[in-house]
Amino acid sequence: MVIVKTGKRFGLTTQEVWFAEADAQIPASNRTIFYQAHAVPKSNVYQIEEFHTLAIDLHQPEETLHANINRTFKSHIRKAEKLSITHRALDMNNSKDTLSYQQSFAEFVKRKEIIPLPDWRLQALVQAGVLIITVIEKDGVPITFHAYVHDKIRVRLLTSHNTSQTIFNENETGLCNKFHHWSDILYFKAAGFRWYDFGGLSKEEDNGRDYFKKSFGGERQVFYHFITCTGLLKLWFAVRRLL
Repeated sequence: MVIVKTGKRFGLTTQEVWFAEADAQIPASNRTIFYQAHAVPKSNVYQIEEFHTLAIDLHQPEETLHANINRTFKSHIRKAEKLSITHRALDMNNSKDTLSYQQSFAEFVKRKEIIPLPDWRLQALVQAGVLIITVIEKDGVPITFHAYVHDKIRVRLLTSHNTSQTIFNENETGLCNKFHHWSDILYFKAAGFRWYDFGGLSKEEDNGRDYFKKSFGGERQVFYHFITCTGLLKLWFAVRRLL
């Protein structure tokens, strides 16, 4: 479990709690957002949602992890290896490294018209020491970025994107991304993590993103999103529930 202090806004202290167990002791704040808790507390809980994800057990031998990848993706990973690309984890204490990710992801968000990752939240994750960002590069030029939140046991994918660089075509960039996931799996296994978590599964049937994730193997796991709070916010949520 990790706790991320996200700051004070409008006089309210806010925090995020990731991967909490059922009996976890959480320091009180005006508003606590639990992400992917293993169980829901019995009281003072609002806006509960199930969260389904896919996770790979990294305690398995490397040979087993590789065998669990489907045949097509194995072939694509081998093709990516021939592109002379490299994998590395960014230095989170190096502002140049983190800025390169921020700028690239901001451009990706604008290009794809998706929900951004606010700078204040990114900085909170960095300051809490729970963010790991990896990159695939070609001659020092970034091709794909993956950002993860972790508690030293579970590492969960937070964002995944390709850059606007034109070194590779769309098909080759796709190969790089599959190689990126496989390289991350080996990297986190070597670092001693237990679970490699793909960051969620869709509720839709025949979802392309889910097919991508399931092609690496893994097991479905269920967590919960919910909010708990104190003071006036607790009263506000209670009244809202009644209404």
